[in-house]
Amino acid sequence: MERLKSINYDKATQHLKEYQDNVLFALAVSTHKCKGIIYTDSNECPQTFYIVSEYGMSWLCGKADNQNFNGQLLTYLKHNDEAKKQWIQAPNKDWWDLLTKFAKELDVCIDNRVNFYFDDDSFISIDTDDEFQELNENDFNSLDGLVTPNHFWNDYSLFQKYSKGFKLIVDQEIVAIAFGAYTDEHHLEIGIETFQPYQKKGYAKLVSSKLIEYCLENNLTPMWSCRLQNTGSFALAQKVGFRLSAITPYYNFKK
Repeated sequence: MERLKSINYDKATQHLKEYQDNVLFALAVSTHKCKGIIYTDSNECPQTFYIVSEYGMSWLCGKADNQNFNGQLLTYLKHNDEAKKQWIQAPNKDWWDLLTKFAKELDVCIDNRVNFYFDDDSFISIDTDDEFQELNENDFNSLDGLVTPNHFWNDYSLFQKYSKGFKLIVDQEIVAIAFGAYTDEHHLEIGIETFQPYQKKGYAKLVSSKLIEYCLENNLTPMWSCRLQNTGSFALAQKVGFRLSAITPYYNFKK
C-alpha cells in the first residue's frame, strides 16, 4: 500500500466515475477540492484505492481480492492513529466481507450510511419573510461547527467557484447555514448546521429549502446522506423532498 502521487489522482477520479453510488466526497479528494490522502497498490497501474477525506470519511474500492494491499491495509488500521478517526465505506459485498473479517482482529463500530434521492413532487418551496444571505469569505473562515464549509473545502476560492451556501439571519444573528459540501457539474450534496441555541426551531428546514431552490434554479440535483442513527438529519431529509435510496455500512476501526 503506497500513497498515490498527486499527479496520478486522475486515475482515481476515472475509477470513481464508474460507480452509481454517491461518491462525491471521494471525488472531492481526487479532484483536489478538499484535503485528503489516496492510497493505492501501485502508482504505475493502480487497481485498488483507499481514499481518505480529512473530514473523516473514506472510500475503499477497486480490486477487493488484492491480498498484498489488504494485508497492508489491516496493518495500517491496527497501528495508525489517524485510521481511528475514519469511517470507511465501500461499494459492494466483497469489500464489506473483507472489512467484517478485519473486525475479528480489531475493535469495530459498524454504523449505516443512508443515501437519499430527491423527489421533486415532494418538495414544497419555502414561504417566509426570514432573511437569507449567501455565505461569504468571512463566514467561510469564521463559522465554527461540526458541519461548516471550511471542513469540506480547501479554501474559499474553491468553495466560491464550485459551491454555494446560504445563511439564515434572525435578529441579526446567523442561526443556521446550508451549503454544498461536495459538488460536481450536475450534483450538490447538502451540508447543514444549526447553531446553538437555535436548534429545534425549524431553521434547518428553512435554510436547506433555500439551498434546494437554488439547485433547482441552476439545474443541479440536490443530494443528501447521513448516518442512519442521525435521526434529526434522517427526518429532515424527508421533510424537504428526499426519499430513501440505499443503506450501506460504515466501518470505524477503533484499535
